Amino acid sequence: IALSPLVRLLKLSPLEHINVILNYFPMNPKLYFLLILLFKFQPSQAQNQTSFSQETLLGQSLPNLYSASIPLLPEVGKAFEEMQKEARKAGIELEIVSAYRSYERQQRIWNRKYTSNAKQGLSPEKNIQKIIEYSTLPGTSRHHWGTDVDLIDGSKPQNGDVLLTEKFHDQGPYAPMRKWMDENASKFGFIR
Repeated sequence: IALSPLVRLLKLSPLEHINVILNYFPMNPKLYFLLILLFKFQPSQAQNQTSFSQETLLGQSLPNLYSASIPLLPEVGKAFEEMQKEARKAGIELEIVSAYRSYERQQRIWNRKYTSNAKQGLSPEKNIQKIIEYSTLPGTSRHHWGTDVDLIDGSKPQNGDVLLTEKFHDQGPYAPMRKWMDENASKFGFIR
């Protein structure tokens, strides 16, 4: 049985992914530089002095999380709760769609998207390019760190894929939330 390049890719160790990414995908120099910085970044030198193990950065261990309902690092979870309270005053119910993700969870997301796209006839290369528009390879997601969060306005109807870009723009149900986040998220230490 011939394995697709992606299946072979996902059988690599997390540290081997960076080598495959750099050799497999054509990238512009800026993107290449960002990937290198991602893996060279020393969180212990960051302003908040939080340190991460290599296993945590790659989604191979479970970090200490704020709570089951807010699966973020404690300091991030606390800031999120404060932001959530402030958003409620503006009529916005910040609801977490996704926060901390393990390597295995990211791999399931990737594999589901890859399988779905392959059934639609995409070549392996086009399939991967489509996936990386919004997702990343297991072992390279910032969700592994417990610092990133995908949000919607929970007070709005939820139909289909809630994270589609158009739902956050123009007349989309989450456009007011996006506008509020653009104006206020940085006050709580978040960037979009």
